[in-house]
Amino acid sequence: MSNISSLPQASRRTVEDFLHRSEFWLRVPGNERDRFWRMDSPGRSYSHTAPEVVKFTEANCLTARAVNNSDLNEFKRKLQTDWEKSRTTPFEGMDLATLLGEYAVWIDHLFFFGLITRPARQDGILDGERPIIEFEFRDGIEDGDGNELEGTFLHRTGQFLVNMLQSSGKFQPFEKALCVIVHELVHVYLHVLAWDNDAGSYLIDIHQDNGHGVQFHELLQFILTQLFKWMPTMTEYEFLFDGGENVMTTETARTTDTTLENCRTKIELLLKLNGPLVQGHPKEHEDVSLTNLVIMLDVPWPTGPIFNSNIHSSESFFHD
Repeated sequence: MSNISSLPQASRRTVEDFLHRSEFWLRVPGNERDRFWRMDSPGRSYSHTAPEVVKFTEANCLTARAVNNSDLNEFKRKLQTDWEKSRTTPFEGMDLATLLGEYAVWIDHLFFFGLITRPARQDGILDGERPIIEFEFRDGIEDGDGNELEGTFLHRTGQFLVNMLQSSGKFQPFEKALCVIVHELVHVYLHVLAWDNDAGSYLIDIHQDNGHGVQFHELLQFILTQLFKWMPTMTEYEFLFDGGENVMTTETARTTDTTLENCRTKIELLLKLNGPLVQGHPKEHEDVSLTNLVIMLDVPWPTGPIFNSNIHSSESFFHD
């Protein structure tokens, strides 16, 4: 597990709860893994719901609490190097599979407290010491109906499957495959950690749209936005959208106020990724990017509930 010694005591206890939960999940038979467990081991109660897990993760993960951490800086350098290398010589075959395995460990370390892969240094290299899931990189993945998948997490068997091939038969671009890794890791994390005794809440937060509920989108957006900030030159930005649905839904942002800076960040990200989504803008405002925010997301100027839109991507990126 990643080092949590710098966390306040209360936060360390929460991560320890998560750790016990993940170890308990690993011991549970596959056909039992759909239950809303109240316990994470005999005599040890568990009560962290999906919104609580996501909020805690965004505030306490290594990325959030250690801006100048050496591991974080190492990851940024690695991302830069691998991205530049992929532009000249695309990764293929075992090289691509090995690289994606490395990034799964890094993403777990930086965002998920190392609960999924148990990262540890081996000869100076970060490696997954004891994963709770089984990674498989395949040349083609389909669902039960024969639809091609970019990736999927099979919770009953613990298999984490990634499709390395495009429909054309060529290998997936590095940045697109990386987004699949992030997407499926979010599935794993929330499936293992989220508990709720209210089936309605669980449906909205986690299970709806084949596991792409409100809290799934919230956490996915958080991580991918960080990656975008570190590597804004990546071209495959369809990853912010899932299944043709906008990840920035009203439910995702339940807070009623946000700062002007947050508004600016969100919309400039959207504009860069999805192009000019609106035709024109009010002439009385000079800041076109921020104006587009107000138009697209239907918010009061300059603050208010910012996620109230019906923006869709042109095509589905993830299928599971």
